[in-house]
Amino acid sequence: MVDFDPGQYRFYFMAEDSVRGLKAYFQMSNYGIIYTEGTFDGLYLLTEYDGETDIDVYTSSLMLIYTGDSVVHRYYSQTTGQTIPGKPRFIHGSHTGSTSRDGYLVATDQTMLRLNSVGLTTMDTWEEMFYTVPDVFDPQECYFTNNADFLINDGQLHVLYTDQTNDRKFSTAISGDYDLAPFLAHETRSSYGAVEGAIDADQIVYDLESHSFRPYYSAGSSLSSFRSTSGDAYIDANNMPTDPIAIFNGYNERTYCITEEEGVYYLYRFNFYNVVDDGDLSADGDRSKIDLSGCTGIAEATLFAANNYGHAFYYATPDAVHSFSPSSGATTSNTLYTCEPGEEVTALYTWNSGGWPTAGIILWIATWDENAQEGKLIEFEIDANYGTANWSFGPSMAPDHTNPYITTGYGKIVSMTCVDAE
Repeated sequence: MVDFDPGQYRFYFMAEDSVRGLKAYFQMSNYGIIYTEGTFDGLYLLTEYDGETDIDVYTSSLMLIYTGDSVVHRYYSQTTGQTIPGKPRFIHGSHTGSTSRDGYLVATDQTMLRLNSVGLTTMDTWEEMFYTVPDVFDPQECYFTNNADFLINDGQLHVLYTDQTNDRKFSTAISGDYDLAPFLAHETRSSYGAVEGAIDADQIVYDLESHSFRPYYSAGSSLSSFRSTSGDAYIDANNMPTDPIAIFNGYNERTYCITEEEGVYYLYRFNFYNVVDDGDLSADGDRSKIDLSGCTGIAEATLFAANNYGHAFYYATPDAVHSFSPSSGATTSNTLYTCEPGEEVTALYTWNSGGWPTAGIILWIATWDENAQEGKLIEFEIDANYGTANWSFGPSMAPDHTNPYITTGYGKIVSMTCVDAE
């Protein structure tokens, strides 16, 4: 029994030579002792303030599972007394040693931390996350699924299984000659209505060396390959005509890709989820490849988002946010938001389905005004299939809101996540 102030504590073993007075110390464990008042749930915003990284937390009445409208700026630094060194890269849900998503992995251009959801206490620094620390620091993407943290660093895949003994440390890079794009599948198998003989991979990645999607199977030492593509397949997961500009998770765990081929932009949609690999991994027949020529500014798009609840995807150009629905038969995009002068879009996020009415139907847009040095968060209730603003639950659940609902006073928001519907 101890009576310590809230924080993280490390315990050391000390050996002393009583004759010569020499002492040696050994750190017994990397695990911290945590004592705080509890978690603070909501939409976590990884935000730049004055060249350093902080975390803001946002909730709204439209999110239903939280207590109403609130914004806590600089929640991380208020809680811990310090910011995170460097400029923000990404934040995703993670684990702290259990098989549940109960923490966060936060990456900046200088470090990566594993944070406990209770008090955002640092569980591990970059140097403590590996048995052998990679020579190159370049975290590009991470995701927690199938009882494992998957991390892409410098194009290489690292894995940490939570249901195996591993001291909460990532493996060395999975072996092989490959270079991964910053994409990780959110779900690869179904626990309900599982198809017999379906692909049973723990993760799906895209290899820039072979220009192909590749599965990673449980506890494997290397990446695998899919079955050879059949001649009548609409699109080929084993041989993309060009490397995608963007890859992201979409409707019903489909994999969406944006490509540019001879000046024309296309949407490719693959299905690696709960499906037998019969040589054709096209998601939607002849609409698995869709011409995006009618999408405003698609050639200038820098950010993309979608979720597993609806067919639509969202993309940001330098001065606006647009959407496109591959299921509606539409050939043109919709414009959801147009930036004010001096404003740019810095992040897009739409949460997945989660068992409550508004899960899957909220889109968040983060913008930054360089002249005013202020960030803004724009919340839309959307039709997730058509990708349009849709004020359906709002009048009853958030009667004081408009659609969109805008809050201000932020730094530059770069990444967003909500672990309850990630």
